[in-house]
Amino acid sequence: MDHEPSPGRPLPAGRRGVAEQVIDAAVWAPSVHNTQPWLFAASDGQLSLHADASRQLATADPDGREMMISCAAALFTARLALRSLGWVPQTQIFPDPSRQLLVARVTWHRQEPTLIGRFAVRDSQ
Repeated sequence: MDHEPSPGRPLPAGRRGVAEQVIDAAVWAPSVHNTQPWLFAASDGQLSLHADASRQLATADPDGREMMISCAAALFTARLALRSLGWVPQTQIFPDPSRQLLVARVTWHRQEPTLIGRFAVRDSQ
């Protein structure tokens, strides 16, 4: 998967394309000492964000606090990428208590047109 930002890239086709583009953006999130302590998985129109304990800084971050802050930055970036593509993210934080490294699950749906978008549409009859 290409992780270079590509502003001129065409809009993704289908949910798989959306997931790929969102992950491409999310991996650029800031992280403690640039450790990038996260793993993304995509399936069935859903992204899962996992903390990668193998990238935790055992001496500097023994409790994993900064690792989780880094994962939160990646999650924020993924949600922002979805919004920029016209999708509304739905996020579950720590959705499975038995899987402590599963930080979040994100699904998405199309944004409904808002009332403000109707201002330019006029019917004067």
